[in-house]
Amino acid sequence: MVRVVPSYLRLMPANAPTTAMVLDGSSTRKSTGLAIREIMRAPGPLAAAVAYVTGNPARLLNLGRGRGRDLRLVCEPYAGNCDPAALDALERRGAEIWCVRKLHAKVYVSDAGVAIGSANLSSGAFDAGTLEALAVLRAPAHVHEAQAWFDALTRDAQTWRAIKADTLTYRRICA
Repeated sequence: MVRVVPSYLRLMPANAPTTAMVLDGSSTRKSTGLAIREIMRAPGPLAAAVAYVTGNPARLLNLGRGRGRDLRLVCEPYAGNCDPAALDALERRGAEIWCVRKLHAKVYVSDAGVAIGSANLSSGAFDAGTLEALAVLRAPAHVHEAQAWFDALTRDAQTWRAIKADTLTYRRICA
């Protein structure tokens, strides 16, 4: 059963339906960010695959002290869609950062569920900026499938650390 969550998000408890849609309205543009934060608040491993990373991603995801090491981030910095300083800040917190060319996904995963939608990891998407849409899947099978997808993505990806070591590629990204 799909549940549409109107206007300002009513955070879904663990016993909520296994699938929900979160749609930002013209007067309430924070619902998707709140839903993603709720998913990423769960203890244990966290994963995010987003094309665009800017600002303070640790704040956007509510990554408290020590939680950065739980995060596996897959992004697309090659096209200039990511702020290198934001990636460096996450890396200093212990996050694993992987880079994949042509990535356009926006997927957030924890043991609490999977959020798939249009929201990049940016303040525009999370904090009253752009209108976003999101599907939240809570079934354990969906979580397992999404985690396997992340494993496959990172098998062929380069680490952010390796990109920084490749001076020519890093200069192109930072230009």
